[in-house]
Amino acid sequence: MKAMRIAIRLIGLAWVLSACDPLEGATPYLVPAESPTPVEAISAETTTPSATSPVALNVGTAVIPPTPTFAPPLPSAFSRSIPKGAYAVLGAGTIDEAAISPDSAYLAVANAGVVVYRLDTFERVWSVPVRARQLAWSPDGRLLAGQYGDAVVVWLGHTGERVQFFEHPEGIAPGFRWSPDSQHIVTWSLESAQGMSGYLAMWRIDLGGPTFAIPDLGHVEDAEWSPDGQTIVSSRSDYKLIGDNSFLDLWNASTGSRLQEVAVKSEGYLSWSPDGSQIVASDGDPQGFPILDAHTLNTVMSLQIDTLRGSGNVAWSPNGEMVAAYGIDDVWLWDAVSGTIVHRIPVSHGLPYFLMPEPLSWSADSKLVLLSRYGGNGMVLDVSSGQLLYNFEDHDNGQVMISADGRLIVSNTGTVTVWRVENMQPVNQLQGTAAIDTLAFGHDGATLFSGSRFGITQWDVVNAVPVRSYYMPGPDDYQYKWHVYQIVLTPDNETLALSMSGPRPCFPCVKTMALATGAFASDFSATTAFAVSSWSPDGRYILWYDPDGHMIVTDRTGQDRAYTVEDVPTFGGVWSTDSKLIAYQQTMGDQPGVKILNIESGEIRTINVGNVTPIATPVSFSPNGRYLIVVNDKGDIECWNIQKSTRMFTIRDQSITNLAWSPDGKTLAMGTARADGGKILLWDVVNAKLLPPIEGHTDQVTALAFSPEGNFLASGSADGTIILWVMQPAAQP
Repeated sequence: MKAMRIAIRLIGLAWVLSACDPLEGATPYLVPAESPTPVEAISAETTTPSATSPVALNVGTAVIPPTPTFAPPLPSAFSRSIPKGAYAVLGAGTIDEAAISPDSAYLAVANAGVVVYRLDTFERVWSVPVRARQLAWSPDGRLLAGQYGDAVVVWLGHTGERVQFFEHPEGIAPGFRWSPDSQHIVTWSLESAQGMSGYLAMWRIDLGGPTFAIPDLGHVEDAEWSPDGQTIVSSRSDYKLIGDNSFLDLWNASTGSRLQEVAVKSEGYLSWSPDGSQIVASDGDPQGFPILDAHTLNTVMSLQIDTLRGSGNVAWSPNGEMVAAYGIDDVWLWDAVSGTIVHRIPVSHGLPYFLMPEPLSWSADSKLVLLSRYGGNGMVLDVSSGQLLYNFEDHDNGQVMISADGRLIVSNTGTVTVWRVENMQPVNQLQGTAAIDTLAFGHDGATLFSGSRFGITQWDVVNAVPVRSYYMPGPDDYQYKWHVYQIVLTPDNETLALSMSGPRPCFPCVKTMALATGAFASDFSATTAFAVSSWSPDGRYILWYDPDGHMIVTDRTGQDRAYTVEDVPTFGGVWSTDSKLIAYQQTMGDQPGVKILNIESGEIRTINVGNVTPIATPVSFSPNGRYLIVVNDKGDIECWNIQKSTRMFTIRDQSITNLAWSPDGKTLAMGTARADGGKILLWDVVNAKLLPPIEGHTDQVTALAFSPEGNFLASGSADGTIILWVMQPAAQP
């Protein structure tokens, strides 16, 4: 299964040949111009739904705020420095996190680095090349903290000067909270896969080191400061215990001593009442969420619930009168005094049960509840009416927050937009780019196409600027837009062949799109397909699977079948560069193993890898068709000579996610997913050795493609950037 999962990520790399050297006459380390050519946006649909159309929900009317109409180019979220050995960096990067300073003067953004802007003008104040996963301003607005790997970094909020670097004692710290006086930070960690138990640690800003660290807590889910900063409440599960193994703990914030401990149904989220006398816990009790006495942790009463799937986040209103909670399907509002339900607001948009939102937040006047959802839409709810006011539709990161003065709302859907609350009109916008899923060079080598969940972008390689964006909107009621996984430029240079997913029936499907207009030239929605694997490199054939796993090869319309493997399930079909051969894994039958199909003659050959590699998933042919890369059941990369059925080499690195051959077949580039950021490994095929790795991305490498002449290697990453690397000719033996 592990090899199969790896192979899924490897399928779909485009092999494109051409004959132009884009480096001729260019400076190897050219920095892109400050004012790139504006992006021309082309819609792939003949009609585009109105951005202001109401979204019909079970309760009320949710209005999607109007789409901003700022003239391109929009300000980029982060300007990356050019890594050593690279020609240019394309794309602003993903925007993972945003945070408004308490005085509403600054906006901090985390993507390929941390950047702080003036909120009113989006003038950049400072930036640092640190990939932070969480950002939080200190309550006094003087400091900014961000999670970076297993550490929390603290900067001066107005200058970017680093103040502290707190490295958590037991690996990755998934959460941290500022103390009310801005002098301390508490961090906690989950139980790790290596068996290390969770920690709770306290850090003093002016000292640097931890004032105390509490080990062996199991799986710590949340920790929250009391309003006066004297105590901390945390939730945890101890999986070494049988039976009731979830607890709430009350800690002395000065000494780290445990004041109270109480067993609960399950670990969950916590929130203090504004006066510090009570704590509400989302502990999954079917009888209701308990409100606890903040000194004894005895249950005072339970908030009534009907059903709340997911035991979601919980937050007390600033005025102390209400409690809000979210549990996948609904937002619940209770009277904090009586515990009775005030409103139950349906907000389900098909969010998977295992994806939980960020904590709920309230406006300072307690009139609005703001819901941030990873994997779903950000929302604004009216407390008095129980209506869903605004739905910030789109994409994987539905983050929404409100300024302390209540005048501005900031939404982050991959692009950060500032809205004026009084009329929900956009004030300003900050452009981000999505994680890169596929790359393909044009036949002239001077053009590069990238695909993501935002659609397709065409890049000018020499000038390192975007030329055109093909935006493909879905219907109003669909949560995601078109997601492009594979791009093949057909030989006529006029059509893109795409493997993609989107609104049904395209889930998945293949399409052809005219480059000149962005209109879909033909459409084959594989409504009966289990998966669409790939286009042939010449754009003539489509390889896909039916629900039983049988491989089918058709023409580009999906009608004329060129070949069908009907007898046994298969997996992992990949094309040779000349589009004549398909390698696939036969998982059952009399002769399971790796097969090579000649699409013209119908001849099938078996590569005898079964004695050495019981489960081998084909992932790539070499450019000359003589070698085949497979992934074995351990996740290792193996290269096999097709004619001799002999293994040429093995690369034992299970972090490899995708690969690409150089056009001359002398270099194999392999992208990785590692905790310290994605690297590119280079295998010298001629001399059978690994070359020094290429480093520059801050997240896993998700796509690789060589230019037709082999002088560029383009790498795409989950960090939302594309790096063009200058490649040197492979050494001779």
